[in-house]
Amino acid sequence: MSGTTETTYYTNGKVTVTNARLIVGDETHAISGITSVKLGVKRPNRLLPIALILLEFFAISRGESYASLSIVHWAVILLPGIIWLSLQRTHYTVTLASASGESRALKSKVKPFVSEVVEAINQAIVRRA
Repeated sequence: MSGTTETTYYTNGKVTVTNARLIVGDETHAISGITSVKLGVKRPNRLLPIALILLEFFAISRGESYASLSIVHWAVILLPGIIWLSLQRTHYTVTLASASGESRALKSKVKPFVSEVVEAINQAIVRRA
């Protein structure tokens, strides 16, 4: 290097952001090659679990009243759809743009973590080495 020191803007066990580099796991990205960064949001498709739950409602009714069904019917038949629906999570990504296109550098279910990384990368872009 030409006598400049690296300033660290963010660090934790997975990610380090300095004014020269972004290190995510075993990948290193040069801050000088990054033109912009954004926080991406990928919401899960909840249509299938909801459709499964509705189909289960129709399947268990078969002309019977819902009140006549036991708790076992409700638990055994509806539980898979409810569990599937409850396990789906929104994923947040750090998307880097460069001259060669966009790439996803980080993916997490924790929005504050991803937001902190995006903010640190923005600071590093502004104060490049």
